[in-house]
Amino acid sequence: MHSVKKAHATVLVAALGLIGATAISGSTRATYGTTVWWEAPRRIQWCDRAYIQQGTHISRDRIQPGEATDGTPIPLTTVGRVPPRIGRPLLASVTPPQQRDFAQPPLPCAMGLYLWDGPDDYLVYSLSGGP
Repeated sequence: MHSVKKAHATVLVAALGLIGATAISGSTRATYGTTVWWEAPRRIQWCDRAYIQQGTHISRDRIQPGEATDGTPIPLTTVGRVPPRIGRPLLASVTPPQQRDFAQPPLPCAMGLYLWDGPDDYLVYSLSGGP
């Protein structure tokens, strides 16, 4: 009887693991266009827009900050992690909401994203489809 309970528990744990892996895989595919979460994705879905990897690496000091309408620079900030919570930092120069929302047509959150790929090495992602 004890071995039957142990077998049921094992099957239950395996089933829950499979369900969890499937959910993560689906989320990863929707956000990054791939289920290979341990590599840099070709595409990142962020702030309701798609950003495409350019295959370009850049150092942090070469990343150009965005500019507000008054000409002041918009600093780079960490806007997420790839994959979420456990992954590499994702940076952007985020256009202030009041500047985005009142523009016609509305502006994207950022024109580019930068994914940390090593010490002072970032992968460049450009906005797909333009503003």
